[in-house]
Amino acid sequence: MTFPNPDLGPFEAENNDWAHHVQRTFCQEITQDQLNAPGCDPAHAAFAHLTGFILCAMTDAGKRGDGQQQIMPDLLEQVMPRLKHLFAGTIGVTILPNAGPTLTVVPGGKSKGKA
Repeated sequence: MTFPNPDLGPFEAENNDWAHHVQRTFCQEITQDQLNAPGCDPAHAAFAHLTGFILCAMTDAGKRGDGQQQIMPDLLEQVMPRLKHLFAGTIGVTILPNAGPTLTVVPGGKSKGKA
């Protein structure tokens, strides 16, 4: 995986791969550790993450935008499908392109002989 290409938007081509890498790493190393910490209230964590999202989105708009946006359209396009399901109280399932299996069936298994 390559580092972000400054000639592309944040969700174009290999930059999209990098964006998903950053998302996974953040969830694994920040969010999960926070939720597993003794005394962590998930509501507090959610509130903190949302505030962080707003700060990051506005900083991104200030960097890439023309001063009119508070959130860039390409970032909004990434988050709205996830938020729509939360607001509607429904479950959203997205199959990522080129997603491989998380579990692989291996033939064989336990033998019927002695354990």
